Amino acid sequence: MRVARLHAKGDVQLHEEDCPEPAEGMSLVRVTDVGLCGSDLHWFADGQIGDAQIGQRPLVLGHEISRVVEAGPLARVVFRAPDGTASGGERMRRR
Repeated sequence: MRVARLHAKGDVQLHEEDCPEPAEGMSLVRVTDVGLCGSDLHWFADGQIGDAQIGQRPLVLGHEISRVVEAGPLARVVFRAPDGTASGGERMRRR
């Protein structure tokens, strides 16, 4: 799978990585779209937010996602956020 990682201020690099295998009882989620927010733009433009800086490990930006559950107990279950957006984290619910 392709992963875009921010290595330093303004330095985004594409990486090919192995697709993870879900552990028993877990589900594999395929991200179909990603939105960037103001925090992501600060990371990209400044390499930091407040006192937090990019460390030894590059960052994967974009936490506002659309996703499809590919495998596992939740496969083929459609989820959406209560407000109808693509994001929602733990607020996601079955539709």
